[in-house]
Amino acid sequence: MGNTRLPRHHRAILRTAPMMPGAPNHRLVLFPDVKAIWHQVPKVGSSSIWKALSAQAEVNWEQLHGKALLPSWMYKDWTVFAFVRSPEERLLSAWRDKVLRSNLFGFSPATHAKMHELDAFLDWLEDQDLRLAEPHIRWQSALFNPDRMNFIGRMENIQKDWRELAQKLELPRASWDLPHINASTFVQPLSSIREDQTLRILRLYAPDVQNFYPDLANAPNSRTSAFQDVKGA
Repeated sequence: MGNTRLPRHHRAILRTAPMMPGAPNHRLVLFPDVKAIWHQVPKVGSSSIWKALSAQAEVNWEQLHGKALLPSWMYKDWTVFAFVRSPEERLLSAWRDKVLRSNLFGFSPATHAKMHELDAFLDWLEDQDLRLAEPHIRWQSALFNPDRMNFIGRMENIQKDWRELAQKLELPRASWDLPHINASTFVQPLSSIREDQTLRILRLYAPDVQNFYPDLANAPNSRTSAFQDVKGA
């Protein structure tokens, strides 16, 4: 479902936005009726949010792909939001889905087989520019500007945070509860990941730890030292 209620000059901007200079965004979704912009972050419940919204015929939206910098004057009074996820959980989810189950990154057969080992995948990540990498492995803080958000929810509290946001935006009551979809059939609990692997992931994604999960630096568990190292980096 697309939106037909954007003012004509707004729609003209949207048609040319992919050619405008700016940071490469994964996906932006505009909700003109409630004046909101959603910055989608892969592996952070986007499918559940889409499912809840797509069932509501009265919710209009316009999706924008690619490289764009939306003029702030057009949307200065809009609610801009995103959802984030623990860097370790998000990276492991991307590895399972995009490496173990598929080959999103186009590895050769021999290299792809090696990437089924987490250490090999982390070796490869350390050679990537994660500010500009494929969105599933890019820093979350590089997919949107945290300082410009009015609301940042967490995957760990997604039902609670989404309900709070939906009420704030006055979305239909039927969209307040998110369905649980895309459940993993390959479950590897965090407890099975070695502490040195955790530390590598947190160092790779230090900007996300610092921007969204500074509280983890004080977590009273065996991973505390890893987060402290990242915090001090």
